Amino acid sequence: MFARTPLFALGFLLWLSTALQAATVSVPLEEVPIDAHRLAARCLEERRFEENVTPGWREAVLGREVYVFHRPDVQGAAYFEFPVQVGDRPAGFILVSAGRHDFPILKLHG
Repeated sequence: MFARTPLFALGFLLWLSTALQAATVSVPLEEVPIDAHRLAARCLEERRFEENVTPGWREAVLGREVYVFHRPDVQGAAYFEFPVQVGDRPAGFILVSAGRHDFPILKLHG
């Protein structure tokens, strides 16, 4: 019964957020599994001209360093955060799940 209360849910989310942040590393784009890379690239192409969702992504590319997030209940990488860049400046990110434990595209920010 306690597990279904809003206070428990908030506590769990705070714990999960802290755990994810503490377990973050970056790897070169070439070391990311090809399925995750393709998913991020496809998402970028689909959103390239949606100025209301991802303004400034017309000339965007995926960054060369990808952030890997781990989760206590998932063995190995849980998520990959692909930086989106326009030239040398950051333009957002695409957060991709590494498996079937979550939605394929968790979040994108432009």
